Amino acid sequence: MKKILLFCSLMGLGQITISAQEKNDAFVYIQGDKQTPIYVKMEGEMQARYSKDFAILNGLAAGPLHLEVLFQQNAYPAQKFILNIAPSGQRSLVLKKLNNTQFALYDLNNGHYINAGNKVEDDVITTDPNKELQDMLAVNKEPDVANTGKEIADPVQEVPETKPVKAAKPKKEKKVVVVAAPEDTPATPATKEDTRFLDFEMNKEAAANAEKQKGNKRNKKEEPEQAVTIEATPEKPVKKTINCEEGMTEAAFNAFAQRLEDRTDEENKLSYVQKYGKAFCFSTEQVRVVALSFNSQSSRYEVARVLKPRVSDIDHYTELLSLFNTNYLKERFKNEVVGK
Repeated sequence: MKKILLFCSLMGLGQITISAQEKNDAFVYIQGDKQTPIYVKMEGEMQARYSKDFAILNGLAAGPLHLEVLFQQNAYPAQKFILNIAPSGQRSLVLKKLNNTQFALYDLNNGHYINAGNKVEDDVITTDPNKELQDMLAVNKEPDVANTGKEIADPVQEVPETKPVKAAKPKKEKKVVVVAAPEDTPATPATKEDTRFLDFEMNKEAAANAEKQKGNKRNKKEEPEQAVTIEATPEKPVKKTINCEEGMTEAAFNAFAQRLEDRTDEENKLSYVQKYGKAFCFSTEQVRVVALSFNSQSSRYEVARVLKPRVSDIDHYTELLSLFNTNYLKERFKNEVVGK
């Protein structure tokens, strides 16, 4: 007898524990503004933070829930809220900034705002968060044939509605009327009167044609002939010459020199000068700077030779003799570049 009473007591205690756990299964999800990290206090107790941008509070019982949202480094004043928790409810809230001192929680489930410092009456739950899930389960639940004793009728397959096809109208047949060709009639011999009449008509027509041709010739003489001009296209495009009155600006020359310095190989640098140097104007001093960026004497000579037509102060070009160490290159530069 005692064993039976002990067993019943344990069963009752277990049932009470299970009922309490079932009632304390609501949870709240709070997401911050993703700019300032947040902390959450529940009923005055600081909750553990697993992320700086959101907090999850689970195992909640039904009824009013006092929350306090704090911001890292006290960036904003603490915000206090009172939430109405439904039994086994699920709340998803997003923190929205109203101004520099006040925030609100936007309820994603019910679609309304809860301002900081609210009363519990302000948080009205208009819909049951679990109702939609329960309705889906109820619709998808299959009836038990054994308990009801009723057979489940085979679902009637819906036949798509087809529109009646209009009968094609018969095409009207075109009546073809066959006209018999007239029989050839024998030609009658022409009389003398007919021959004279035909000769008169032919002479009259020939005279009219001759008069018409004379009129056309007179019109052609009166109208002046229009001269037809044919534009000749040049065989080769004419290159536009650039008159270099002054060298490049300092900014433009620095950009040119920088692009030149980006090429470490002297052969590539010389190719760059030969290809693009002709599009700019230089002063003698700028040519000196470009030439000194080359180590080879022959490369310096080639730079000075190529850029000479683009120099604005050509009278000072003899100053570039100091670029060369040998008398051979100096004489060659003086005769073939400066004196040319």
